[in-house]
Amino acid sequence: MYEDRKTISPKLKHIDHDKRIYVEEIVYGRQATLNDAENILGLFNVMCGIYKRYAQGVIVSEYIGKIREKLRLISKESLENRILINQANKIIDYLSLNYKDEKIIVTKVHGDFHLGNILIKEKTNNPVLLDWEASRTCSLLYDYFTFWMLAHSVGLINLKNLIEITPKKLPEQLALKIIDHFKTIDNKVQRKMHLYFNLFLLERIFYKFTLLKAIPYLRDLVTKELQHQIFLWKHISGPQFSENRDQLKNTEN
Repeated sequence: MYEDRKTISPKLKHIDHDKRIYVEEIVYGRQATLNDAENILGLFNVMCGIYKRYAQGVIVSEYIGKIREKLRLISKESLENRILINQANKIIDYLSLNYKDEKIIVTKVHGDFHLGNILIKEKTNNPVLLDWEASRTCSLLYDYFTFWMLAHSVGLINLKNLIEITPKKLPEQLALKIIDHFKTIDNKVQRKMHLYFNLFLLERIFYKFTLLKAIPYLRDLVTKELQHQIFLWKHISGPQFSENRDQLKNTEN
């Protein structure tokens, strides 16, 4: 996928596919902020070209069914794993009840698209999107919601306004422009915002298992994000999740 993204990512100086070693150039610049709206919009414009190239249509029930099967293979020995699996299954049940026959788009995504991974180059003022190691296939709005969820977590925006498309100020206006790009891939995307948001939450949970397996010391960080995710679910999406760890232990089979 490097050829698709080379205009917005650091140049690769060395590639060793056998050893999975990829050396990128050093990029000098400042971290982006929401005031860099045009640069952020430009990045999403390029990314939408990637999304469109790799887009595949799938039915919700088929997509979440595969995720449920993979969840069954994950160990339930740790309490953190049981909490994550419990949350994932509630989202799957919610999607099955409300959206099982809907068609969605899945595609290649960056996987960790947020302000901390965007640099504005010193000399050219052009944006560069860093850290592509989390790139994988996810639902169409995965990068969109990753970007806004992390901005929400540090108090920059109100995520509910972005899902309900309430253009009150700069972030919401930027969100509308970004969604216009996504409409070229799925013209019903604005109607499916809640659906894509729930798919995003489900995919985030599943990815956390991958992170914990590869990098165990991230457990505290993952747990903190889970708490934030539960908060978002309660206030935006639907059913209430139990935050009581003892209650979860007592209700498990």
